[in-house]
Amino acid sequence: MPTSLSLIIPTIGRSSLRLVVNDALAQMRGGDSIVVVWDPINRSQVPDLGDTGNQWRARGVGIWFHQLADPAHDYGCTACDYGIGMASGDYVFFIGDDDRIPPGAFDAIRDGVSTDPDMPHLFAMRHTGRVLANSLVCGEVSGQQIVVPRDMAKMPKMTAFNSGELAVSDWRFIQNVEKAWGKIKMHDDLIAILPRMNQGRML
Repeated sequence: MPTSLSLIIPTIGRSSLRLVVNDALAQMRGGDSIVVVWDPINRSQVPDLGDTGNQWRARGVGIWFHQLADPAHDYGCTACDYGIGMASGDYVFFIGDDDRIPPGAFDAIRDGVSTDPDMPHLFAMRHTGRVLANSLVCGEVSGQQIVVPRDMAKMPKMTAFNSGELAVSDWRFIQNVEKAWGKIKMHDDLIAILPRMNQGRML
């Protein structure tokens, strides 16, 4: 059975959004989708996707856009939760609007999940020059590395973190994924590049 992937991109309207969307589109297959969710913390920074949606829907790749009704100010957590609900793929994964997806990432994900299709999978990420992989330790793992089966009965909320944990909410999400499924399978393949620190915030 072909594996479909849904990439969720929380955005605050950065101009770099087009770059990461194009990274993804170059690797997607029919049945895949991108869900862009805008947190309008600055309503003058409206996300610009150009006409990419029209170009790619003809190939069976869906690009969906949603604007949150009110600014969430939570580094993409509310946007990711909304995106999970909109996703249609067999698996969901996440990327920031100022991050990049390396060539071959989608193929690496498909190959990786094929070995244990009912499990979440953790891949590698390059973070300002160093590679993060094979760790579930806070500060050594990020939400851009996790690929989760879209099982809504098990899926935790990205917003399910304790008071004071907003800056490490993606780590808490990964912890909650591990609790829900019982295990996460690790891979060395690179699926995300974070070119800058983003003020210490991962999503």
